Amino acid sequence: HHIPIDIQALDPVEPRSAPSDASIAEGIRRVAEFVRGNTISMNDENGPSWASRVPNTFTPPVQDSSNESISYAAKDNVYAMAPWVLGPNQALLVRGRFPRCRFANVVLFNRFLQTLNYEERTVSSNRLQTEQDAEGNFEMIVAHRDPGRPNWLDTEGRPYGIMFWRFLLPEGDIAPLTTEVIELG
Repeated sequence: HHIPIDIQALDPVEPRSAPSDASIAEGIRRVAEFVRGNTISMNDENGPSWASRVPNTFTPPVQDSSNESISYAAKDNVYAMAPWVLGPNQALLVRGRFPRCRFANVVLFNRFLQTLNYEERTVSSNRLQTEQDAEGNFEMIVAHRDPGRPNWLDTEGRPYGIMFWRFLLPEGDIAPLTTEVIELG
């Protein structure tokens, strides 16, 4: 469906004044405060409960208030995040079950929480894209090269990164995400 929308300013908009040393300094302070307040440090023991610091291991995805102070988090989402660390012939097998929810997905980040190259590689998947059984159980595989199995997420050859799960408006508890480092043939 196409819904046309037309937005018009009701009052004239005055042009901004030219930047000054003070306004530029204030802008830099705002950016620094935003970055400090919204970056998850993997070494911070007081981080959100859903952010594992143990490579290749997820903490249970539970709904709590730990995501309310992070600007990019939604209060009604449940998250799970863990770093992956893999050798050249290793892959991370992640088993789980999608809960009843409005939306669920997984995405691979680099250590700066930037999404990997989604334009040329499969670095994310949602429930609809993921091969799963009738109960919603799946096996996701994180690897440097195509393992010849469904649900492959491409690490771009990176030996480490971050795997981030998002569950929007889940109904009930979310099954734990279990992991196993396997050797690629």
